[in-house]
Amino acid sequence: MKLKLTGLGLLFSLFVSTMALAESPITWLSAEKFTVYENQKCFDKTIQGKTEKSCAQVSAKLLKTNLPWLNEFLENKAVETGKTDILENARHLISESDPPQKIFDLMLNSDYQFIKTLSPADEVAEWEYQYEQHYLGQRHNLLMFLEVVAIPIGRSADGVFEENYINIDLATQKQLMLKDILIPGQE
Repeated sequence: MKLKLTGLGLLFSLFVSTMALAESPITWLSAEKFTVYENQKCFDKTIQGKTEKSCAQVSAKLLKTNLPWLNEFLENKAVETGKTDILENARHLISESDPPQKIFDLMLNSDYQFIKTLSPADEVAEWEYQYEQHYLGQRHNLLMFLEVVAIPIGRSADGVFEENYINIDLATQKQLMLKDILIPGQE
């Protein structure tokens, strides 16, 4: 008997949740990745009679979705992250309305100049900046993305590697922060 009641309860809750979802239609997201920027600048360096290249590289891959407002949000997120990661000596060249391509161009040029001045006589200098957005999934009106920044330096595993999770509420068209989902007083 208990099994039947549990089964009926499950069926009833499924029916209620289906009815609630039917009242508010859900927009299902489709997303595909595209390269918004990919470039490098190199200079030749002679070390012990052998010429090698030292390079600065920047690549950025963003998502394009079926929601124009979300595309704008994701592009702004890339610009915001790029502005933060630009070297101090180039930040004064940035304006609020700059598109991602300009931000990444400035980043490439400033980092190219940086490695040219830092490169010791006996070593090849390399610098790389990789930015990617990943669509992780959707549960009803909640979307989840992953923002990955990798800045490997030189030919070793040194550098900066960062991952940020981004949660979006489709109903409000806003990013959810931790304070938005915690119950007040129960952190």
